[in-house]
Amino acid sequence: MKRIGREPVPELLSTREVAGMFGVSPGTVIRWANEGLLPVIALPSGMRRYPAERIRAMLAFPADE
Repeated sequence: MKRIGREPVPELLSTREVAGMFGVSPGTVIRWANEGLLPVIALPSGMRRYPAERIRAMLAFPADE
C-alpha cells in the first residue's frame, strides 16, 4: 500500500486489469460493478477503479454456486 503523507493509499486496479484477472471482457467487469458484484470506486474523472485487495480476495475465495 502506498502512502500520501501519513495516510495509506490502497492499490487500485483499472477495468482492463480486473478483466484480465478474471479472464473476461472489460464490459463484463463494468456490468458486474453496475450489478453490485464487484467493489468499484468512481473517480472524479468518471474513470472506474477497483480495490486490488478486495479483487484478489474474491479470486482466492470464489463464491459458492
